[in-house]
Amino acid sequence: NHERSLTFIEVGKNNKDGIEQNSGCSQVRRIVNQLSKNGNTSVFGLVDWDGSKRDTQRVFVLSPRVRDGIESLLLDPVILVATIIKENPSFCLSNQIIMKDERYTNIDQWNQERWQSAIDMVQNMVFEKFTSSETIVITYQNSMKLNVKKEYLYFDDHGLEKKVIKAFGFLRDKNKHDGGLLKHITTSVLR
Repeated sequence: NHERSLTFIEVGKNNKDGIEQNSGCSQVRRIVNQLSKNGNTSVFGLVDWDGSKRDTQRVFVLSPRVRDGIESLLLDPVILVATIIKENPSFCLSNQIIMKDERYTNIDQWNQERWQSAIDMVQNMVFEKFTSSETIVITYQNSMKLNVKKEYLYFDDHGLEKKVIKAFGFLRDKNKHDGGLLKHITTSVLR
């Protein structure tokens, strides 16, 4: 019986000026290859697609040809709808993202049509204007299928985070440091 564990090793660090150094796909591939060469047979890497990355034998791409990167995954319109409803229901009510009787605690009862309407509104708030109407069908864990704008999913993941903060200024205080909003979403909304 071989015990397995899953450990994420951060390859990039911010310097004293807040600029990320020693990060990216090449670092992940270098570290995974070095560990593998030195006998670690169970080490693997995970990198953002970034519009072009491909899997290797030991480094896998997160959501290739579907999402640009981890930010695109954690800022998925469904997750974003849940986040903004939880954080600022009055904003959502005044912008008709939710109706008078709807609350964060009952969005799990929404049907596909209701979800599609909400994510369309939120995507349009993040991207004031889309250059294409092309969508990708995303299937969620509950088997619900929603059409998400391809441009939203393919947009540079760090740029998407900036657009989200701009569209929903009340989330700015959750993003006081790199990755703050994403950490808030994973610990507060996805748990």
